[in-house]
Amino acid sequence: MAFGSVVRSGIATIKSLVGGADNLMDSVTIRYWIRDLNDAGTPDLSAPVTFEAIVERKQQVVKKADGQEAVSHTYLAFLEALPPRGTGAGRREPLDERDVITLSDGTTGVILTPEGLMDREIAAPFLHEVYLG
Repeated sequence: MAFGSVVRSGIATIKSLVGGADNLMDSVTIRYWIRDLNDAGTPDLSAPVTFEAIVERKQQVVKKADGQEAVSHTYLAFLEALPPRGTGAGRREPLDERDVITLSDGTTGVILTPEGLMDREIAAPFLHEVYLG
C-alpha cells in the first residue's frame, strides 16, 4: 500500500471517529477574499461557506509565510481538501490570509498560516491546518 493511501485511510478513520454523536468537530464559516475594496470601500468577501473542523484553542508561537513570528490563539484542522475559489488577483489557494474564518461562537482571527499536507496523487492537500491569531 502506498504512503498516500495510508494517509488518506487514516484521515478518513479520524474523521469517522471525531464526527457523529460525540462530535469533536465544530462548524466554522469561511468568507473568501475576492478583492481589496468594493464600492463601499471595504474588502469584498464571498458569502459564508460552512465546513467542519477540529478546533483547538491554544496559544503558541507560529511562523507566518513571510517568516515573521506571531502568536496564534486557535488551531483548526479541516480533515478534507478545501476547494479552490479562483477569485481575486494574487489570491493564494485554497485559503488566503485575507479570507475570514469565523468559529461557531462568533469569534474570528487573522489567518496566520494556512498549511496542508500535500497529496501528490490528486495535487491537493490531504487536510488543511490553519492557525488564527
